[in-house]
Amino acid sequence: MSKYELAVVVNAQIDDEARTAVVDRCKDLITRFGGEIGEIEDWGKKKLAYEIQKMNEAYYYFIPFEAEGSRAVCALWTMSSDICVLRRTKLNRKQRSE
Repeated sequence: MSKYELAVVVNAQIDDEARTAVVDRCKDLITRFGGEIGEIEDWGKKKLAYEIQKMNEAYYYFIPFEAEGSRAVCALWTMSSDICVLRRTKLNRKQRSE
């Protein structure tokens, strides 16, 4: 399995419960497609570099996971239908040599 990191930018105008539900749906999709999730980083509310859907702020979450390449892509595309997720991207993670 390959290592990935999913960056999720969530609508800042929804309440805490809805935001938690969005992150839980992301985690559920990853595990449903055979992925294993690491520790999620919550970066909180940040100003966007540019306006997205007439919004200037959003909440950032980074979800590291391991999955087969094709399964990771399926999870990502399924996630794109969520209206609370403003942007999402999957990044390959290189193993660090020490």
